[in-house]
Amino acid sequence: MFGATIRPVRILLVEDDPRVQASTRAGLTELGHHVRACGSGAEAIALLAENSDYDLMLTDVMMPEMGGYEFLRIFRKEHETPVILLTAKMDEADKVLGLELGAD
Repeated sequence: MFGATIRPVRILLVEDDPRVQASTRAGLTELGHHVRACGSGAEAIALLAENSDYDLMLTDVMMPEMGGYEFLRIFRKEHETPVILLTAKMDEADKVLGLELGAD
């Protein structure tokens, strides 16, 4: 569908590494998406209590305070928004765990 207009996606980015957060946010923003970023799962839960109107969640798995898996467990209790996990983990067990918890 060349020339089709795509609605900007509202994304909540949960990433504790400032460099990764900044580059991911910049790339997504450059593509026209609306990105809100935070540095932990706990911060994301607080933001979602204020406003849960996101089209997509991108979350790191390995974060201090509240990791991505714990965030996903809590998030999935009330939300069906698609979640993509960002991780350097390559083990099959990590992938299976993420999918079992509701990652897309």
